[in-house]
Amino acid sequence: MDWLKGMNGVITEIEKKLTEPIELEWLARTASCSVHEFSRIFSYMAGISVSEYIRRRRLSCAALDIRNGDDKIINIAYKYCYDSPSSFTRAFKELHGVAPLSVRKASTKFKTFPTIKFNLTIEGAEVMNYTIVQKEAFRVVGKRFAFSYTGYREDIDWNEKVWQNLTAEDTEILKKVADEEGILGIYMMEYLNKCQYLIGVRSQKPVPEGFEAYIVPAARWALLVNENNSDLHRRFRTDWLPSTVYKRENSFYPTIEYYEDTNITANSYTQCWKPICSTEDFERKRAVADAELAKLEAQPPRGKTVEIDLSTLTPHEGAKKKIWQKYDEDGNLVIHTMIGDGRMATPQNFTFPIKIEMCAKTDETNMRLYYGENSLARHGAWVIFHSNDEHNSVGICNLSPSNEHWFDGVGRLPKNEFVDIEWILGEKVLAVKVNNQIRVVSCEFDYIEAVKNGFTVTGPVYAAAGRGSTITIKSLKVTEL
Repeated sequence: MDWLKGMNGVITEIEKKLTEPIELEWLARTASCSVHEFSRIFSYMAGISVSEYIRRRRLSCAALDIRNGDDKIINIAYKYCYDSPSSFTRAFKELHGVAPLSVRKASTKFKTFPTIKFNLTIEGAEVMNYTIVQKEAFRVVGKRFAFSYTGYREDIDWNEKVWQNLTAEDTEILKKVADEEGILGIYMMEYLNKCQYLIGVRSQKPVPEGFEAYIVPAARWALLVNENNSDLHRRFRTDWLPSTVYKRENSFYPTIEYYEDTNITANSYTQCWKPICSTEDFERKRAVADAELAKLEAQPPRGKTVEIDLSTLTPHEGAKKKIWQKYDEDGNLVIHTMIGDGRMATPQNFTFPIKIEMCAKTDETNMRLYYGENSLARHGAWVIFHSNDEHNSVGICNLSPSNEHWFDGVGRLPKNEFVDIEWILGEKVLAVKVNNQIRVVSCEFDYIEAVKNGFTVTGPVYAAAGRGSTITIKSLKVTEL
């Protein structure tokens, strides 16, 4: 039931981040699936889209804050991620039917939307025909399409639009370069709030102009047969996985739709290929990660450890307003942000691979570390350290391992207590230590693949307070490994 645990984990993550910007990719990774899979499954199971659920929860909590407190409406609007009081008021009236300020009157009624919990209910099992195969890596030549998820428009059937943009000329070119029959629709890694979808064929021939080559990684696949145009993306999670010993492979691995007929329309695929792994696969990857980490830590670093002068940390140009910094009586840097990301940048750049050491404490919310140019979840790697949640409180965000690659028993950080955090970003492994205890380790994840593809691996280090939080930094050190 890992997928069910993942979906309930999504609800937990949403609750923790109602006062922060929420990336759809991050939620999908929490559920260990692609954005496309996640959006369809969430809508099917909850009856509403994930964006609408987030909106209702934020406005429900905002109404309670107004009723039970005396904070200004503008502060509550910013707290729940609205850019202005006017946009907050419009959304509030649309949902509750009354103006925000009127909720302060005891006689005013407003709506509340509680958190949901996903449970499995099986009704009349439908037979699913499938085959499990091991495939070596293979090359695909095709055309890539990207559609933005900005504004959480995940309810739009962009899949159909993709196929409408494939011209008859494109189809003829694909037929000429194909090494075998069949066309593949590939859901690739999703960056920059875009879902990447490639339509192509298996081919070793030269790449035509306007097309590109893509290597599908070696993996074990469940080949599900599409009968009666059933929704295999959903049924893979709700029907197939619960009845097997497998789970969905790391989110780096794509989902593939196989079209046997060249007369193609959206969702008319013959098979749906889902990458899967077993418990043995997972243990093997963990062993590889442990070995890579030990190897990295045993070798001498390229340079000396640089201790950052905390007085030189300044807000990054991308950090929004409503951020302040001061120094306590011990000379520690105190950072608070009301809205925005609150990033404080080092005055110099460092080259990957890298080790970041920070001694810091956080209040009720969280602290963050970033590395790389433009590193806010768009172009770099970042990690969140929570103090107020009960379970997986060390989260690797964006270009990250999925949950199945985290160590068990992560444990939360102590609130308002200094801890030593060590974050290692290597070419083949990522690891997080808290007070010298391993919390997270992985060696098969998107950041590494991005490095292989020439991803930006030089940039400053950022320490940051999450929205509405305060962190205090005692020291910040950087070593180029």
